[in-house]
Amino acid sequence: MSKGILQEARHILHLAYPIIITQLAASGMGLTDTIMAGQLGALDLAGVAIGAGVWVPLYLLAKGTYMALTPTVAHLFGANRNDEIGSYGQQGLWIGLGCGLLLAILLANIKPLLIWLDVDPDIIPLSSQYLTALAFGMPALSLFNVFTSYCEGVGKTKPGMIFMLVGLMLNIPANYIFMYGKFGFPALGAVGCGWATATVATTMMLLIAIYTHLAPSLKHFGLFRHWSRPQLGKIKELLALGVPMGISIFAEASIFSVVSLLLGRLGAEIVASHQIAINISSIAFMVPFSIAMAVTIRIGHWLGAQQPNSAKKSGQLGIMLALGYAVFSASCMLAFPQFLTEVYTSDAKVIELTVGLLWYAAVFQFSDGLQVAANGILRGYKDTKIPMMVVIIAYWGIGLPTGYLFGLTDLITPAMGPAGFWIGLVCGLTTAAILLLARVVYISQQHIISANPIATANQVS
Repeated sequence: MSKGILQEARHILHLAYPIIITQLAASGMGLTDTIMAGQLGALDLAGVAIGAGVWVPLYLLAKGTYMALTPTVAHLFGANRNDEIGSYGQQGLWIGLGCGLLLAILLANIKPLLIWLDVDPDIIPLSSQYLTALAFGMPALSLFNVFTSYCEGVGKTKPGMIFMLVGLMLNIPANYIFMYGKFGFPALGAVGCGWATATVATTMMLLIAIYTHLAPSLKHFGLFRHWSRPQLGKIKELLALGVPMGISIFAEASIFSVVSLLLGRLGAEIVASHQIAINISSIAFMVPFSIAMAVTIRIGHWLGAQQPNSAKKSGQLGIMLALGYAVFSASCMLAFPQFLTEVYTSDAKVIELTVGLLWYAAVFQFSDGLQVAANGILRGYKDTKIPMMVVIIAYWGIGLPTGYLFGLTDLITPAMGPAGFWIGLVCGLTTAAILLLARVVYISQQHIISANPIATANQVS
């Protein structure tokens, strides 16, 4: 392996590892909420779980939109157009504030939706109050994500990691204070979990804002200098790039929720086994997702510097890293299925069912790793609309119908339950991977041709 490839791999991994830790810390916050709510009783746990099922997909939709700032800033940074970075960051903050306020309004008025979804009447008051409390933190959480994307665009992935870890450390005592009523605060139960999350999100946002303002490596970009009002042109540019990204992430995340709902009719043990297999896959997914985000940044830097050949090589290396990790994660699932499952449960029947599903999850690693790497590459090229359509068609047009046919009907084989849905998910992800990789080949070559049309024409002749 050449020195250049090794150096680029180090660059990608140096950007990726803080993102991996950030993702793990964010998951840890959700885990602590679940564990601490569970200590209060089944009703409080259900209230938080139902609430999370509502707000997390909406949050991911918005978060994907903010992520447009990363490739935008990366292109500017690579082109050494540093005087424009602060201006785009300001417009990203306006978008984050607007989306955060919209999320807050939706969550504070969510009760009619819970009634329409036929949620247990005993759970609705807790869930709606939990979401109302959480709503107060949505603007801050949105702005935190904008600051994180801004920092990532200039290659600074550690700030998001550091302040997310701070949030994880604050989340436990905040839950303890608000849920159990300490230091003079009333005991709010599951609702206190919402207030804790809002408080932690506000703290994280303030800390990263102060860092972004004071850090010498960021100060000269002028994010807080000459503050400007919303600029429609730049906001439209960011939304045109970001909304398809948000929809893609939402389409992928929501399909797992729908599968869980469809499996609900088959009994608690089947649902539990499916959920454990999904959780194991989700944790494994954080690594290729983080590699993909790092590749987005590197490609943005290379394209900004007018070096499309280097951008293409960076993308190829990202695919190789994602595939290499897929070999590792799939091997772990095949070699230690019993051990991985027993981390979650001691129920013999659930363990047996989950071990059977982890074979499909192992196959799933390759398709998932390839599609997320390809998507990360295309985001670096600022190509998001066609990938959005590919994701929707692959997941909702192929994956879910195929899973339904195999899982709940006897039209092709006797109904296979969750295994049938996993077959559908693999089919959908494989379709997405093939189409997105084809798009990567086309887009990367088009940029090379555009940068050097004469040399390309001579090669063809």
